[in-house]
Amino acid sequence: MSPNPQITRTLFTELASHLQIDAEDHPSNILQEAIRKVEDLQRKYSTLQAKHDALQDQEYSTMIIATVSRIEALELRIETLRSEHDRLCTLLEDEDRSSENQSLTSQRLREEFKTLREDRMAMDERFTVSSESTCSESTSVTVREVLGGLMEGLVKEPDTTQRNTLDFITQSLTKAAGDDDIVSSTATSQESQERSLEKKTGGTTDEGKTRRDRKADALSSMQCFWHNKRRDAVLQNRYYWSRLDL
Repeated sequence: MSPNPQITRTLFTELASHLQIDAEDHPSNILQEAIRKVEDLQRKYSTLQAKHDALQDQEYSTMIIATVSRIEALELRIETLRSEHDRLCTLLEDEDRSSENQSLTSQRLREEFKTLREDRMAMDERFTVSSESTCSESTSVTVREVLGGLMEGLVKEPDTTQRNTLDFITQSLTKAAGDDDIVSSTATSQESQERSLEKKTGGTTDEGKTRRDRKADALSSMQCFWHNKRRDAVLQNRYYWSRLDL
């Protein structure tokens, strides 16, 4: 099928108009000009494509660099957080061990104080019972020796010692023993010495009481005094140990 000359001429005319050349020119020249224009467009396209690729590569590079920097910053932050986490875990472990040790120590001290308090209460009970029934033999001997010496002095020199007899006996008993049972244990020997003293020094005092009566009153007062002192000490110790309840 041969080409239609009229159609071909119309196409070349439109091509020439598009290329902005003379439409009456030879068709071969119109084709050459069209080919040159196409080549120019291809070169421009290649240049633009290269510029586009370069810009795109630069943008990608910038994005990649920024992303890498952010990843490095995140890794550093993660490492810092991991170190802080390890430190806190160590502190918690130390605190747990310390709390456990403190708990064990508190429990041990509580048990020791409980044992001490029970022992103390038992000692107070034994002291209360024993102090009402018995006394130390050595202390009794000391009191007897002191009273014996005082009585000998009263017998040998009644005029010089009789004024302070009760003071001497009270001070001696206070230094030698603090228990009313000790005073009671020596009362018999003191009374016998007082009887001999009455015969040598005379009968009664200004108030009409014999020396034996004054002596009995003094011993009774001393017994009450030391009994009250012992009772107050026992009650105070019981109150003190009851306050130590942990």
